[in-house]
Amino acid sequence: MEPIKISHSVDDPPKFFFWSVDEAMPFFVFLMVGIFTGRILTFAIIGIVITRYYGSFLQRASEKYFLHLCYWNLGVSFGKSTIVPNSFEREFVV
Repeated sequence: MEPIKISHSVDDPPKFFFWSVDEAMPFFVFLMVGIFTGRILTFAIIGIVITRYYGSFLQRASEKYFLHLCYWNLGVSFGKSTIVPNSFEREFVV
């Protein structure tokens, strides 16, 4: 029986060019704003700069930090969160 080769990058997130998909999102958001406003080059450069800072931030933060930030500050929940209290309740009485 021959051993099966398993890639080391199986658990890696999907890539778009050299960015992961979540890193590429700020670039595409700014690119779309540039298309709508008629300033594609300006907003593409801003998107690249923001994406670089966001990428370095993601290397320091935990894996799902942005989802936690959205839930805590905006009250937006992705998926079922039955055990998590309401994000706008800042004080709890026991």
